[in-house]
Amino acid sequence: MSLVEEDQLREYSSKLDMRKSMDPDGRHPLARRELASVITRPLSIIFEYSWEVGEVPKDWRKANATPIFKKEEPGNYSTVNPTLMR
Repeated sequence: MSLVEEDQLREYSSKLDMRKSMDPDGRHPLARRELASVITRPLSIIFEYSWEVGEVPKDWRKANATPIFKKEEPGNYSTVNPTLMR
């Protein structure tokens, strides 16, 4: 049995919020949702391998996170990738 099931990935992809911003590669959630049947198998292989070896692809480790203050309590910070705010 696989830890990353293709059915789960397909279901997750079908529920992507179309109001969200594009990913770091400039793809809109609609494209990811529409291509779910094509990308599900390769993604499940990558996720399964990553789980087995305990690593993620180097490109997935890159992020520019900027805290944004929300409301009045200092604990209410969320991170935003500034490259997505262009």
